[in-house]
Amino acid sequence: MLDTIANRYHIKSLIGQGGMADVYLAYDEIMNRPVAIKILRPKVADDSQAVVRFIREASAVRKLSHPNVVEVYDVGECGNLHYLVMEYIPGITLKELIAKSGKMSAPKAILMMKELTSAVAAAHKNNIIHRDIKPQNVLIHKNGQLKITDFGIAIAADSMDMTANQAIMGSSHYLAPESAAGLAPDYRVDIYALGIVFFELLCGSVPFTGTSPAAIALKHMQDPLPSILPYNETVTQAIENVVIKATAKNPDERYQSAQELLDALETCQNPEFKNVKKLELKTPSLELPAKDESVVTTSDITQTSTQRPLSHVSKEKTPTWPITALTGLIGILVCAFSGLMLISSGVVAIDGWFGWQQVPNVAGLSQEDALNKLTESGILENQIEIQEVAVDQYEPGIASGTDIPAGHFVSNEDKISLYIAKGPTFLVGDYTGQYLEDVQKIFTDNNLSIWITTTTKETVDRAPGVILEQHGLLAGTRIDPKDQANIEFVVSAYPTIMISDRYIGMDVDQAKQELNDLGMAVITKNIQGSKTVQSIDPPVGTNYTQEGSDSVITLYH
Repeated sequence: MLDTIANRYHIKSLIGQGGMADVYLAYDEIMNRPVAIKILRPKVADDSQAVVRFIREASAVRKLSHPNVVEVYDVGECGNLHYLVMEYIPGITLKELIAKSGKMSAPKAILMMKELTSAVAAAHKNNIIHRDIKPQNVLIHKNGQLKITDFGIAIAADSMDMTANQAIMGSSHYLAPESAAGLAPDYRVDIYALGIVFFELLCGSVPFTGTSPAAIALKHMQDPLPSILPYNETVTQAIENVVIKATAKNPDERYQSAQELLDALETCQNPEFKNVKKLELKTPSLELPAKDESVVTTSDITQTSTQRPLSHVSKEKTPTWPITALTGLIGILVCAFSGLMLISSGVVAIDGWFGWQQVPNVAGLSQEDALNKLTESGILENQIEIQEVAVDQYEPGIASGTDIPAGHFVSNEDKISLYIAKGPTFLVGDYTGQYLEDVQKIFTDNNLSIWITTTTKETVDRAPGVILEQHGLLAGTRIDPKDQANIEFVVSAYPTIMISDRYIGMDVDQAKQELNDLGMAVITKNIQGSKTVQSIDPPVGTNYTQEGSDSVITLYH
């Protein structure tokens, strides 16, 4: 790998890897800023379609100008390397945040979803379908802002797909049923993925898991979405209805645009929706295309297996009914075998079969009782990991649930986390307008592990030490008091200037007005009867801080 690309991008370190490209932290020597540079791997660069996709990502994102989409600065070639230069986002992915903090409160999740949906709406407005919306492709800036990245398989909505036979593109955990069935994608595949991301934010895990991508895809097409309400006390039926509609199996029953989903997110917490009923969809599962070769189903296996030549059977002497009976018997045996294969592979899970166990609901039980209930259901003791979490609805020592939701299946090879309450969460407030020292005392009194970073902003209308802006931890966020967290405050400070000699000889009223506009208190004294400034106190070259009304600048004229 070159140390410098295009004579301007100095490579610092590898920060990420994907299927097609590696991502490096680099420094732009011309613009004097850090950047993220995605470089297509040499072996992949030999694939003309991969190169076209890579270039298409650049052209797709460069059409967008949105605060929640990673900005693309440059795209080009250097020798045999194809590269894409993007803004560098210091922080973590949304997937990493979910893994660390688990499920989120509904208000926090909705705030995040508004940012993501707004970005997707902007992409759709520019005729771009992302097709791979997932938390791994969402970066969280250290200031808390979300940024969607990786448009590597994005397509123009009116273009032909580059994959043969409508091959499945995207990540199986967030894959729309019609994509899993090999149908042509439209805007609504992104809406489905957003709905799955919303579910994951509220539950801390995806709704459908399995032992293979095909198994997960089948669940997206056929399995009902698990209810969120038992696992997140902050979720109302109106909020769950947004998830249900966004993840409808039938695209026609979904929100028909990202803007429509955004409108629902804006209003789902309104009081008038407090007592709404659960949304019931008309299409419980997606019907598969009869001749689609991109998806293999049980019926496909049966059909293929039973089409055997019968040329060795005498047509004259053999009655038709034994052939029919034999064919039927073979069909039954093949169906049974196919069913056993599906069960053993985890595509279809049955409690107690082939090492698959259904997770029981343990919320509200003591740790001992929860462990007993899990092991009684067939889950092995060495599979269970105890994880203490901060929750508000349960007393310390009481189980609040499991990372794999109740009703889902877990194999004997998987780990499952049992969440035990260790105490309440802390609700982050809106600290703007409060004095920094008062907020520091709040954090100290509550034994919080919050690291405070401050920057100052000179103000003429606020006392020093008042919090003007809050970043990182937003108001309404609930955090584990023992977890390390970062919050950034912009704090007011007295304005400071250096007394300039430009005021000497200036009209005294003009000089006074300019200094007043800078937040300085000014008095004038007539010593010679002229209207021009003769001298200043403090003298020229002095750094002067306006500390309330007790200090003034005196203009002598």
